Amino acid sequence: MVFKLTPPAKGTRAWTEQHLFDFASGANGDGPNAGLTFGPGNALFGTTSGSRSDDGGTVFKLTPP
Repeated sequence: MVFKLTPPAKGTRAWTEQHLFDFASGANGDGPNAGLTFGPGNALFGTTSGSRSDDGGTVFKLTPP
């Protein structure tokens, strides 16, 4: 799962969590298995250990909203 944490508003203690992406098998892969690397435009690149097609894994790119 990829999520974003937003610091608490002034005077509160609760952080806000926003769900951005879920690795749930299929073409997007599942089982992220390594660290992330920053690329151009602040994109994050990583790999997964499995995929729907042949369980060979995938390379993915996450771009900021």
